[in-house]
Amino acid sequence: MLFPSSQLQLTKVVGQGEFGLVYRGYIKTTNELVAVKTGKALLEENHKKGLLKEVSLMLNFSHPNVMRLIGLSFEGEVPLIIMPFMRKGNVLQHVRENRQRLYFTENSNQNEVEAARKTSLEMCYQISKGMSYLAKFKFVHRDLAARNCMIDENGRIKVSDFGLTEDIYRSNYYRPDSETVTEEKVPIKWMAPESIESHVFNESTDVVSYKP
Repeated sequence: MLFPSSQLQLTKVVGQGEFGLVYRGYIKTTNELVAVKTGKALLEENHKKGLLKEVSLMLNFSHPNVMRLIGLSFEGEVPLIIMPFMRKGNVLQHVRENRQRLYFTENSNQNEVEAARKTSLEMCYQISKGMSYLAKFKFVHRDLAARNCMIDENGRIKVSDFGLTEDIYRSNYYRPDSETVTEEKVPIKWMAPESIESHVFNESTDVVSYKP
């Protein structure tokens, strides 16, 4: 679970957000290609324990549509979260890059319409299978969005950034004004009303975020 940072070779920054960077790299002993995400600096000890508790659960996840977690490192100034590198990026990028193939208009022929529907439904189905698996563990994602669903080299979609969302880079988030509500930023675009109003997150609010 705790991964020695000395075994990591970071090669390129592939993403950047408010809370840190995302690197592409590899594990020196196996040459496995990985994505390494940096979290918030200077975590308090109780926060580290909570993060370790979540990671220990995630390491036991085994589903083709759920991202595998390799490990976590606290050796440097910021925690490192190590996951397999997804060569085809995320669903949001994929949809934008393949807009002509995934969308249809009144001028599209029947074959184009059926192909677009089939592809879109298959993507939604894979995400729903991953979320159903997480729900069996009573695991609430809290940040289900197209950018957090990754695609591997075989085109399989994997739900990612579950549970660790408060420690992984994010952008375009809403900050509650009330001082009684946590200062954590939240993804208002994808959230259920009760999550926005009362900061309540559960399996049902994940379903609202899913809304294919």
